[in-house]
Amino acid sequence: MTAGAALHVTDTGTNGEVVVLLHPASGSADSWIHQIDEFAAAGFRVVAYDRRGTGRSAPAEAADADSVADLRQLVEHLGVDAVHLVAAAGGGQIALAYTLVHPQQVTSLVLSGTNGGLTDADFVEVLDRCMRPELTTLPWHLSELSAGYRALHPEGVERWEAVRAAAHQGRVVVPGKLTREPITADRLMTLTTPILLLAGGADLLTPPALMRQIAQHLPRHELHVLHEVGHAAFWEAATEWNATILDFLERHRVHPPAPTAQE
Repeated sequence: MTAGAALHVTDTGTNGEVVVLLHPASGSADSWIHQIDEFAAAGFRVVAYDRRGTGRSAPAEAADADSVADLRQLVEHLGVDAVHLVAAAGGGQIALAYTLVHPQQVTSLVLSGTNGGLTDADFVEVLDRCMRPELTTLPWHLSELSAGYRALHPEGVERWEAVRAAAHQGRVVVPGKLTREPITADRLMTLTTPILLLAGGADLLTPPALMRQIAQHLPRHELHVLHEVGHAAFWEAATEWNATILDFLERHRVHPPAPTAQE
């Protein structure tokens, strides 16, 4: 679909405002199995895609991908002027970079459990103290799913791991470049886009304290902490995660949803 790469896209194909879901590095469009139908039922057209080098998209080296350009071409392909972006973890870096480059095309932005890709030295120091090598070399399910979820939901862990394994297919995940301009606190201060940040209280990689470091540079934001939830909050606490985001999206719709036949 994009220049140099064919991306696998899931599209509910409804007439509502478009919500584009950007998956974490550990997953693919299949990571959103708890979100797609519920968001569509709320009147949104929901689009999720496997990023280049992930899942069913082109197996090109992820390091060669321009993730922002891929997202831009996806939006053009959808034929809409603006979208709502909902992103988790590594997807959040792409969503934030895209919003900085194309702010007029982003109606609202949701960032869940992400470091945002900020490059300021003071932020990187804080990030390095959070994402210690001992954590980042753990198996994915240990670093991204909370101990409580692993203890009480073994079937959920198994399904999450199946999505992760299918997404990677034995490949090493290498983040694609985001944009030519670094993401900095000064650039964040220029954003007028309404932004919702979600943090898992038990997130080992991007805890609430780190998310607050990002939030302090966003002129128009809300911050919600999901208690006892790990990095993959969209999976562990889908009910609360979905409700929080749908409330935010509803408040930032450009157009009200079309009435149903019953109405």
